[in-house]
Amino acid sequence: MSHWKRRLLPMSAACVLLLAACNTDQAEEEVKEEETTAQEQHEHEHEHQDTSHEQKETDGTRLLVSYAEGFIVMNSAFEEIKRYNIGPSSLALGSDMRHVFVKDTANKDSYTLFDIGIWHEDHSDHAHPYEEDPVLASYEIEAKNAAHVVSHNNQTAVFHDDSGLVEVYDAASLSTIEEPIPAYTYQGSAHHGVAVPLSDGILAVSYQTEEGAKLPGGVKIVDSHGHDVATITDACNGLHGTVYTGVNTTEKLAFGCIGNVVAYDVASKQTTAIALPHAEARVSTIKHHADSSYYLTNYKEGENPSTKVGVINSETNDFTLVELPAAYSSALLVAAHNIGYVQAENGILYKIDLAKAEITEEIDALQPFNLDEVNVTLALMNNDVLIVVPTANAILQVHGDHVHQVTALDVEPTSVLSVTAY
Repeated sequence: MSHWKRRLLPMSAACVLLLAACNTDQAEEEVKEEETTAQEQHEHEHEHQDTSHEQKETDGTRLLVSYAEGFIVMNSAFEEIKRYNIGPSSLALGSDMRHVFVKDTANKDSYTLFDIGIWHEDHSDHAHPYEEDPVLASYEIEAKNAAHVVSHNNQTAVFHDDSGLVEVYDAASLSTIEEPIPAYTYQGSAHHGVAVPLSDGILAVSYQTEEGAKLPGGVKIVDSHGHDVATITDACNGLHGTVYTGVNTTEKLAFGCIGNVVAYDVASKQTTAIALPHAEARVSTIKHHADSSYYLTNYKEGENPSTKVGVINSETNDFTLVELPAAYSSALLVAAHNIGYVQAENGILYKIDLAKAEITEEIDALQPFNLDEVNVTLALMNNDVLIVVPTANAILQVHGDHVHQVTALDVEPTSVLSVTAY
């Protein structure tokens, strides 16, 4: 990987062309004054972490904005804190909700950890969020195309596509000072796979059902010694897209496939194949939220852009299609209270009541755009939707039905990772 370095650059305040009613939104922008609060003395101990500098109270939220040459760290007011020009990087949150796995997507030969610098401390009847300066580790961990990074059950599993190796890290081991040592590893076969650490100390890991296939067709349970325990499914052709929710007796998994979605109840060890309405259709993206009992999926038929999304009831495993008035690509997410969002190429952000499987609101967010030319993505910051518009160098915030530009960048943002410390 390239040498780690940072560069701070000013941001412009230009209005982006893709915004709907941009002039009106700017005229309505509110100027907020930050309140200064008295500093309280708190002692914070974090293993392997330098705590000699001052700890500050904060609202507990930071954003990592990816772009072609690295990533930018911002606070919840969308003010730049630091910039890391380290080359193309993919970011995945670790299981401690503080460290981020930074993968080198240019060479695919290494990854490291980034301390986002926010955490919370419990004070009996309440919790305080605090902040420190973010820290990027100086070490690099060798990788063989580490693609999917899954954090669940206080562990993080890194799947190496080019070797089939899975590394599982405990949350307490994550540090930017010392390179973490995996709690255990599993050696599978090379493929574009995924592994999910489960509550009872076992691992759900994908495997190939057809020799030479790029994508897996099955998922099995293995223990920390690498021994096979059980098979979840061997009938998930073209497996891609994974969701994992709950812990212990409420823990569930789901995997996207061609022709079906495979759901697995960990406690009962029950596998359910949820048939798609069309046998040749495919689900390859599944979104969820900890405070929602429904999943939102993409739904692909043929080569044309899709106008349908799927809704899965995680309790009953019922699958329902929702038809959108326009096509979309990958811009979909789930918020709390069973609410889903999909950004379509007609510029409308569709709000979906997942329990009813119906569109409840159409939010005029963008000017119409071409899916082949603009890769719009969505993120969730607390309860607000963020819309990332690369070609306009902009991030928009949706609060209720109001959409406004919150930052104009000097680079093209590709995605946003939002982390809140509570």
